[in-house]
Amino acid sequence: MEDQVIHTCIRFKIDKRELFCSFVYAHNRYIQRRPLWRNLIIHKHYVRDRPGCLLGDFNSALNLEDRVEGTSVIDIAMREFKECVEEIEVFDVNRSGLQFTWNQKPRGTDGKLKKIDRIMANLACMDGFVGVHAIFQPYRISDHAPAILTIPTSHKFTPRPFKFYNILVQNSQFKVKVKESWEMDVSGFHMYKVVSKLKSLKKPLRKLLYNEGNIHDKVVKLRHELDTNWIPNTRLEREKITKVPVWVLIHNVPAVAYSEVGIGLIAQQLGRIIRMDSLDQKKTPTNYGRIPNPKP
Repeated sequence: MEDQVIHTCIRFKIDKRELFCSFVYAHNRYIQRRPLWRNLIIHKHYVRDRPGCLLGDFNSALNLEDRVEGTSVIDIAMREFKECVEEIEVFDVNRSGLQFTWNQKPRGTDGKLKKIDRIMANLACMDGFVGVHAIFQPYRISDHAPAILTIPTSHKFTPRPFKFYNILVQNSQFKVKVKESWEMDVSGFHMYKVVSKLKSLKKPLRKLLYNEGNIHDKVVKLRHELDTNWIPNTRLEREKITKVPVWVLIHNVPAVAYSEVGIGLIAQQLGRIIRMDSLDQKKTPTNYGRIPNPKP
């Protein structure tokens, strides 16, 4: 058990992946940090080739450019830190924000600036979690810059069901677009053909919906017009019905008059003709002729 590091394993339930993450808070003296380096090396054998990262306050610079002032020689603390990093095969992840993460005088001037807080990961972590990124934010209540490790979340792809707005059925081009997609030549199993044709139909239907305009705005406008034109104490009454279309059955029609013209002449004696029965139009033999005409 090491008091300078906490090892954890983070499991992502969505895609069933795991990430070994070690949180470090190293001692101020380099001699007291040696047990930490040994612990990280031992933990590396446990992680092996699985994704892993470590982050926190290492209390030591790793490279000469990690400090603003001081000697240009790598001291013992830096060398031991670098040997540990090379042994466990980790490197800094892509970062943004502050370069120097520790300030001796965060609220004053003439303070020392160093990069002693790091977020590092192995190659398996970089390959398994594409887009992992470190952010070092400005100093706040501490003399250390807050460090955030962002891991892009991946969602499982779930196929969307085929659906469209019912208002498109009233569009004159709806049946035309459906017919064009359904007459498309697709080779394969029957279910594959159906799915492929439904997919090809999505774009034309979206275009029809786009041509309809903003439906939400239209609904709001119509509601506003309804509220504006509504007059209080308005009486709602049914209109008086004077005509009703009815089917008229004409029995014993002579064969000579069994045609659209002949039945039409007979029907004119009853009222105005609206349409003729489909069987009569096809001259299918029946015992009667049927026509609809409005009843006064």
